Amino acid sequence: AKPMEPEPPLPSMGRLLFEALFNPDQLLNICHTEEWYACCLPEPEFEPAQDVEDDTFSLKDVRDFYEECADKKNATLTCFVWPLHSIFLFVVEWRDLFLSSAIVIYWWLLCLWPRFMLCFAPMWVALWLYLLRDRDYSNILLAHEQTAPLTQAGLEMMASLQSSKRMVRWLRRLVKDRGAWVDRMPSLTSYAVLTHKDGLPTLTFDELLKDLWQRPWISRRVQREKRCEKGHVLRLLGTGAYRLDNGWCCDGMVSKGALRPCEAGIKQVGLHLGTRRYHCPVCKVNHCGVCTLGEKRQGTVMKVDTSKLPLGGSVIMRAIKDFVTENEDILDTLKEVCDYALRATERLLDPEETKLALRVYSVSCVATLALLATSLLIDSTLGFILR
Repeated sequence: AKPMEPEPPLPSMGRLLFEALFNPDQLLNICHTEEWYACCLPEPEFEPAQDVEDDTFSLKDVRDFYEECADKKNATLTCFVWPLHSIFLFVVEWRDLFLSSAIVIYWWLLCLWPRFMLCFAPMWVALWLYLLRDRDYSNILLAHEQTAPLTQAGLEMMASLQSSKRMVRWLRRLVKDRGAWVDRMPSLTSYAVLTHKDGLPTLTFDELLKDLWQRPWISRRVQREKRCEKGHVLRLLGTGAYRLDNGWCCDGMVSKGALRPCEAGIKQVGLHLGTRRYHCPVCKVNHCGVCTLGEKRQGTVMKVDTSKLPLGGSVIMRAIKDFVTENEDILDTLKEVCDYALRATERLLDPEETKLALRVYSVSCVATLALLATSLLIDSTLGFILR
């Protein structure tokens, strides 16, 4: 008699929750027997996502809440946290002798004459704005493994930092962006040491890619590569910390071999801080992250009747619903603050906004002179009389 094949293992609760939240279309495919499914969960009901009523809570709301949180977290890190971290390291590692010396001298004088030297604080605002508006200097100043472009320029930036630890993080980003995965991180760590020497890369970007794909600890085609309309691999330039030029706009979405208008509405030339920019060096076109990844498939949404779930599942679903409902307003507020900060920073750094920059420089000079005059007046005889 033909031996019976063993039944596949039952899916874990973690996998069930993951599929229910992020891939509900496949939820039924991972459940093997009707008896097991009937004992654990009620029969699910599915309907198209676009037909879900606005006041109905579904697992799609949880997924949207999670994606919105992740998007704002990434924008905050790539546009504010990591650039500030790069500036701090740039100064303390003395990569620019003049800038680091000026900061050290200023802090030393501040300790000697605190009230007098604080008057020059507005001039530092003008100086940092001037440095950040210089595209070439800004690219060096803000070099960071989490924001550097995945191109030859990014490889040279990472090599100039002379840090294998930071090179590992950049290489991991590169592998993941190309639809592959690192199976053994210790192997990548050892490999990163060989990619740079004395502040220069030991191989070109194309040679690096070719060599990486031959490594046994790299799994390729885990995800699809991002390509332009003509099939060229797109290169990620980041979200604005690195600037290839003075501005860009999205050339639209590639759908079934044809271009469609940008889904995110990025049709005007600008810096577009916080938006992922993919560039094709052959076709000289740009695509935003939304258009590069393709339109989000509406798919289906699983409707859950918590009254029919087991006690534990019912409590969990109600807790998730309460958490999402209570924090939606907070998330909207944080989103507005983040968007406002990005747009304000974008205006200050925009090369076309020279009048705004001159206004900031002028206000900084006037504020410094006013503070100096006030400080001298306080120390003068007239100030003594007034006191």
